[in-house]
Amino acid sequence: MNEFLVWTTWILFGGMLLPVAIAGRRTPQTEMVCAMTVGTVVGWSVGIYLPIAAGISFFYATVIAMGAGTVAGWVAGWRGGIRGVLEGSVSGWMGGMMGPMLEEMVSPRYVPTLFHLTSVLVAGSFFLVYLLLDPVSSVLHQRRELVWRNRPVVYLLWVLCFLLSSHFYPLSASEESPGHLHGGGQTFWYEPFVPTPLSVGESVEGNRACHGCEC
Repeated sequence: MNEFLVWTTWILFGGMLLPVAIAGRRTPQTEMVCAMTVGTVVGWSVGIYLPIAAGISFFYATVIAMGAGTVAGWVAGWRGGIRGVLEGSVSGWMGGMMGPMLEEMVSPRYVPTLFHLTSVLVAGSFFLVYLLLDPVSSVLHQRRELVWRNRPVVYLLWVLCFLLSSHFYPLSASEESPGHLHGGGQTFWYEPFVPTPLSVGESVEGNRACHGCEC
């Protein structure tokens, strides 16, 4: 139940950008910046969240992240014409590849740190994008048709809910073993390297002879 509420909060957090992204008129430069930011952040974060929180393999996480980033960048930049669509799509495609690659390179013991750091970066980036897209000077504002979902304070509350849900997400290292990590109901194992020292009085030549090494 806790995980269901967390994922619901995350979906609503990203979904609240859509009505603002497709409403109003903005300059092409703003469209391009927002499309690049949204595409990169969505692709990168989805590529990190899926392996950690859902236990999805590297290949499928990359494919899903590339698709999500491309679609998000396209939606954010489609009012800017072909340039906004191109910038958003390519940024989402690149971000979808970088996220899973970073998750694979990080040591398992630092996975919770990567998980929470990603949530902070995503929340900050999305809130800045929301401020850029906020229709203060748009047609909606000129017509005095502002609705509650277009107010930054409401979206800021959703940002805080997103950060809280990410902080309390059931992802923690097990106390039984340093290589035991839980995430979203999945279990990850890694074998820490422990060097075996030579016993007292044992030489390197004797160790080689015991293992049948003649080099």
